[in-house]
Amino acid sequence: AILSFDTSSLPDNAVVTSATIKIKLWTMTTPSPFSTLGNLTADVAKGFFGTSPALESVDYQASATGLSAATFGSTASAGWYSAPVSGSMLGAINRLGRTQFRLRFTLQSNNDSVANYAAFFSGDALTSSNRPELIVQYYIP
Repeated sequence: AILSFDTSSLPDNAVVTSATIKIKLWTMTTPSPFSTLGNLTADVAKGFFGTSPALESVDYQASATGLSAATFGSTASAGWYSAPVSGSMLGAINRLGRTQFRLRFTLQSNNDSVANYAAFFSGDALTSSNRPELIVQYYIP
C-alpha cells in the first residue's frame, strides 16, 4: 500500500519533533499476517515514490528517501495500528508538498501457499474517521 499525505500546511520553518502513522484495519486473514510475515514497516519518500504523486505501478519499486522509517505494532488499539516515524527519518516529512509511505511486511512470503494479508481503510474511505492519519508534532523556533 502507498499512503500519501499533503504535509504542505506545515510551516516552512517547523522543526518536526515526532510523527506517527495510523491506519485502521478493515479485514485480515487468519492467521494474522503479523504472525506469519513479520513486522509491517513503512518506507518513506520526501515528496512521492515514482514519477508522479498519483499512484502508479512503479511506486512499489521506486527508491525511498528512507527504508523502514516506521514499524507498526502487531496489536491494534480500537482497530487502529500505529507506527512512530523514527527520529532519523523526521527530516523526510516534506513541509512543501507530499510525504508518502509505502507499507510492506518484512517477509514477502512465508512459502505456505496460503494468502496472508491485512486490508486497511484508504484515504478515500466513505467514513472520513476511518482514513489513514499522519500526526506530526513540531515547534516553531
